[in-house]
Amino acid sequence: AGLLWNLRYQKRRRLVFDSLPGIIDDVTRGIDAGRSLEQALVESFKDAPDVFAPFSFRLRSAVDAGRDYTGLMDDFANIYKVPPLVFVAVALRTSSRFGSAIRPILKKVSASLRTQQEMRREFLAATAETRLTAIAFAVLPIGIGVMLMASNESFRKVLLETESGHSMLTVSLTLIAIATAIILRMVQGVGRG
Repeated sequence: AGLLWNLRYQKRRRLVFDSLPGIIDDVTRGIDAGRSLEQALVESFKDAPDVFAPFSFRLRSAVDAGRDYTGLMDDFANIYKVPPLVFVAVALRTSSRFGSAIRPILKKVSASLRTQQEMRREFLAATAETRLTAIAFAVLPIGIGVMLMASNESFRKVLLETESGHSMLTVSLTLIAIATAIILRMVQGVGRG
C-alpha cells in the first residue's frame, strides 16, 4: 500500500512540475490581455490538470473573498515539494507589498522550469541503459529460481518437502529480497526531484 501510494504521489508531483510552466505562461498571457493578476491566476489554474483542482477551488474562494492567497500556494508547494511555486508566492507577496512588476519574474520562473525539464529528460535518456540493467539484475534471480523449480521436479521436491530445502528456500528468498530492494533503491531517485 505504501509503495502504491508513493507511486501515485510521484506521478501527481511530476504532473505538477510538468504543468507549471504552461500555467505560468497562461498567467502572463492573461496579464498581457488586460486581466488583473488575480483573475489571470484563477483562470489559469481553472484550466489546469485535475491535480490542481483543490488548489484552484481555494484560490478562487480566496480571490472572491479578497483574502491573501499566497499562503495557499505555499501550502500546495509543501504538499508536492515544488520550490518554484514557493518562489512564485514570494514574488506575488513582494509585488503586492512593494509594487514591483510580476511579469518578468513569472517569465524567468517559466523559463527556469522548462530548462529543468529539458535537463531531466536528457538525464533520463543518458541513464536509461543503467536503470534497465539494474532492473534486470533485480528480476533475474527470481526468474531463474522459478524456472529451476518448474523444470526440475527432483529439485522442487528437495526444496518444498525437506527441512533443509525449506531453510535453503528461506535464506535464498531473503537474500534475493534484500538484493532487489538495494538495487531498486539505488535507481529509485534517478531523474526525480
